[in-house]
Amino acid sequence: MIHRIRDSLRVLLDRRRFEREMDAELKSHIDLAADDLVSRGIPRDEALRRAHAAFGALEGAKDAARQARGVRWADELAGDLRYAFRTLRKSPGYAAVAIATLALGIGANTAIFSVVDGVLLKPLPFPESHRLVQVTTGYPLGAMWTYRTVPTSYAGVAAYDYGSHVNLFVKGEAERIQGRPVSAEFFSVLGVRAMVGRTFRVGEDAPGATAVAVISEGLWRRRFGANRGLVGQSIAIDGTPREVIGIVPRSFAFPAVGTDVWIPIGLDRKLVSSVWGAQNATLIGRLKPEVTVAQADAEHRAMITTVRESFPFKLPDIWGKHERNHVEALDAAIGESVQGRLTLLLAAVGLVLLVACVNVANLNLTRLAGREREVAVRQALGGSRLRVARQLVVEQLVLAAAGGLVGIGLALIGTPLLVHWLPPDTPRLDEVTIDPRVLGFTAIAILVAGLLASLGPLIRLPRAGRAELLGAGSRGSSAGQGRHRLLRALVGTEIALSVVLVIGAVILIRSLERLLAVDPGVVVERLTVARVTPNPNWCKDEAGPCTCPPGGAACRAFFPALEERLAALPGVRGVGLGSTLPLDGEYYTFPMSVEDHPITPTQPAPLLGSHTVSPEYFSVLGIPLLEGRAFDKTDRGPDNPVVIVSRALANRFWPGISAVGKHMKPVWMPKMATIVGVVGDARYVGLSVDTPTQDFYMPMEQWSVGSMLVALKTVARVGDLEATLRREVAAVDPTATVTQVRSMEDLLLASAASPRSTTTLIGLFAAIALVLGSIGVYGVLSYGVTQRRREIGIRMAIGAAPGAVKGMVLREAARLLAGGVVAGLGAAWLLASVLEGFVYGVSVHDPLTFAMVPLLFAAVGFAASYLPARRATRVSPTEVMREE
Repeated sequence: MIHRIRDSLRVLLDRRRFEREMDAELKSHIDLAADDLVSRGIPRDEALRRAHAAFGALEGAKDAARQARGVRWADELAGDLRYAFRTLRKSPGYAAVAIATLALGIGANTAIFSVVDGVLLKPLPFPESHRLVQVTTGYPLGAMWTYRTVPTSYAGVAAYDYGSHVNLFVKGEAERIQGRPVSAEFFSVLGVRAMVGRTFRVGEDAPGATAVAVISEGLWRRRFGANRGLVGQSIAIDGTPREVIGIVPRSFAFPAVGTDVWIPIGLDRKLVSSVWGAQNATLIGRLKPEVTVAQADAEHRAMITTVRESFPFKLPDIWGKHERNHVEALDAAIGESVQGRLTLLLAAVGLVLLVACVNVANLNLTRLAGREREVAVRQALGGSRLRVARQLVVEQLVLAAAGGLVGIGLALIGTPLLVHWLPPDTPRLDEVTIDPRVLGFTAIAILVAGLLASLGPLIRLPRAGRAELLGAGSRGSSAGQGRHRLLRALVGTEIALSVVLVIGAVILIRSLERLLAVDPGVVVERLTVARVTPNPNWCKDEAGPCTCPPGGAACRAFFPALEERLAALPGVRGVGLGSTLPLDGEYYTFPMSVEDHPITPTQPAPLLGSHTVSPEYFSVLGIPLLEGRAFDKTDRGPDNPVVIVSRALANRFWPGISAVGKHMKPVWMPKMATIVGVVGDARYVGLSVDTPTQDFYMPMEQWSVGSMLVALKTVARVGDLEATLRREVAAVDPTATVTQVRSMEDLLLASAASPRSTTTLIGLFAAIALVLGSIGVYGVLSYGVTQRRREIGIRMAIGAAPGAVKGMVLREAARLLAGGVVAGLGAAWLLASVLEGFVYGVSVHDPLTFAMVPLLFAAVGFAASYLPARRATRVSPTEVMREE
């Protein structure tokens, strides 16, 4: 077997050398036979003649030798390849169109699959990554004590917080970088080692432990010049000196791309709000050998009661039993948020490749009409139908391979653009690349494309014995009608597939329009927003209302001082500050005690949206005050806490009565806060959420503040304002950072980034399919006019008007389109449920869309059929008769 494979490869790759060796071997056999005859006294020349005669025809002997050595198939394949290249060189126009069509389909599929593979399919870059699971998300950090003390199915469990940015102050320059608070087990659970130094040890996340940090190789090289002496030195992170204990490789980017520093999470049981009240932690684990995800999930569900009872305050019995609280493979959990969209894109681009293949099959079927005599001659000379069919398949595989090579080139260009276009929160984008896995997919796509493109010619391949095709005066094959029916069927299929894609694209476009037209609850015009983060150590009180420790004066003074300086800038009409902004994507909830709604075993503490704001926040953002009053400068100090609530919150808890004067508080707080006002609802979670969030607002003067978003009402452009904003912040505190400077309009567009990118890509694929479909219609009609040239000439010779001839061609086009459009509408109706979950404000069976798309195809079909129809009217009856 090995020898046969080796010889077959030699025939394919170096046929001349293989033939020379075979000739030499046969010659040696003849010479040996001649030598034997010479030894018997026969003259040399006569001996050679008799040896040749006894041996027989050399070509027949060589063919028998190839058969015996199992390389005949390779020899025939090599011949087919040579013939395919010669044939395609003689038809450069056809080859160019076919290659370009397949390159579009294969290139688009390669690019999309590279993203799907990198985000969803590729194993995580950690040792034995199949054992890594996400235990749960949106959990309290306090759950870590349970998982540390109770025997479980895990070799280790770690936690990380949602917090994603910290201030780094180096050599007088402040920078806001991505940082993650993680538990001490984080790196060991993932199996990651430091390239310099070490990672965290057990106990380094405990209260009173030495402040340490692990940094990324990227930050190490960018800000510290790759100085190995940095390990053991201290750097200022969020105002706290931390010893750098290790540097991890650039390839490590978890839990998010661009993370530059990891710090111990600070597991202090006494920090009630951050450890027990904030449901922000994600727990990950490494399963013990032989433990399954299902076993770990069952164990986790059984431990929910233990975790709930460890809380320092009472929780209802149903806490933690929501359907998303389950153990799942870590790679699946990471890609879960984008799996649906990427699968939809892959399906759409697969349809594009199918349309491209049908288009090339049409081209091949049309081209076969001109090759009937060639095929008939090959069959008359002894070529079987299977042998001729193999030759045609090889030609299509050569075309598909050429299209695939061009498509790979397009994918190499398009994949980085695609990665840039996708929303930046798409996980694992750094792992997207054209690697051997993707090239393997491309090879399969090339093979499938070649086989599909050859189906049309194979179905209509003439059978042996068609003697009429060899006649010199033959006007064509009697199979013309059958071939034309197959052409119409293929074009109908192409149109139907295009209709499915276009309907999907139009529904998504209409959905995006509806989404962007949603009232966000704030004014977006002439607003510039930025995140400003001072030294976080200025106000650390975890109990709730700020009772600042030494240095608290700075905590109190920073934002009011900044607000005053910004309000004095020319062109600024108002300044508002908030811990969150509508459409920003950040949303924090607290478990709350609400007056008139006691917490019971069956009624859990409601999780309500929490926002800390300045008095001018509502007026600057245009959030209307509906009842009561806004915050003012008297709302300071912890003695008389106050809040303002949204209309949705007020309607939920006090429907039909005034919420002003009612009370509420976070469950761990000792004192109720008085509701002093009700404001309109704003879109904090996203534009597509129909039910308004239930939010409460706390005055900045009464609560601890850290990083805040600043909103400036101004006519200045963002680019002109950014430098001024940085200068004013530095004037108040040089260690403070300014990031995410943008307009509110940009924030609005960014909030719809996922549906916008999906809609744009599917719209692009639909446009490609529409163009290919129109080309298919044009090709079939042009072929039909050519085939019916004699008929058209006779019709015009006996008096048919040009308009009647043109109408005949246009009616043919209408029949062609009608069948494809009707089939496409039916398929789109059946497949529309795939879009559920991706559309907003429009039905997946939107009647307007299903009415508009046929009109679009009618217009495109008319444009594609007009040129063939006009050409039909220019057929000269005289020339046709002369040809007869």
